[in-house]
Amino acid sequence: MTVAAAPSRVAWGAPSVWGVVWLGLLAATMLLAIDRSLLPWASDYPATHIVPIAEWTSALMAFIKTHFTWITRLYTDVLSVPLDFAFGLLSKGFKLFGGGIVLPRFSWVGVTLVAAITGYALGGSRLAALAGACFLYIALFGQWESAMRTLALIAISVPLCILVGGAFGILAYRKPAFDKLVVTPALDLMQTMPTFAYLIPMLLLFGNSPVSAMIATAIFATPPMVRATTLALARVPAEIDDFGEMVGCTKRQKLWRVLMPSARPTLM
Repeated sequence: MTVAAAPSRVAWGAPSVWGVVWLGLLAATMLLAIDRSLLPWASDYPATHIVPIAEWTSALMAFIKTHFTWITRLYTDVLSVPLDFAFGLLSKGFKLFGGGIVLPRFSWVGVTLVAAITGYALGGSRLAALAGACFLYIALFGQWESAMRTLALIAISVPLCILVGGAFGILAYRKPAFDKLVVTPALDLMQTMPTFAYLIPMLLLFGNSPVSAMIATAIFATPPMVRATTLALARVPAEIDDFGEMVGCTKRQKLWRVLMPSARPTLM
């Protein structure tokens, strides 16, 4: 027969050190809220000690705009070539010999059929029906022009993001210290800032053109590419990596002939 133990009394000992500290901070905060003149420097941060990061950033942007605009304009001219070609195919058409000959853009019927055929090749009849219906929906509601401009922008910016993101992802995989100290903090900052935050410096450096929007979009879309590449390579089983070493592959051969094919499902 067991006898139930009597409920023990809670022992209230002396307050802990952290409890005293928190009570002191709470009391000090209440005093400052009542009378800020007690500690003026604690109520309002001294303006003389504020780091003028805004002024430094403005000065840096002005310096770059004054002395290095020719470099950014060169990039604008280079990137404008494939972007104008994509706009011509999907949105504007082509004007040859000073406008004497005009080649029309792709028709909405052709683009819709291409989307449906691509969907069928990649995912069967269901994906084909979904892709064709989406493009048909855009045409029916009168948004074809803006949609084709967006598609042209994506068609050029996505390969650019893949190249840049894949290069930095491979570098981060090979150099863990560089990934931890440089790549990861930079990616966190890039993904925290909204897309429109990149537009103002892009407009100053690359001018008021679609190239500025494309570069801003590429900056915002590159971090997922970097993270996906690093994660895909890290998930390759160690046995496959060891197999590449056993057959005598160089680092380049092991990367492109062993690791990248094994990481393709995660990359896709």
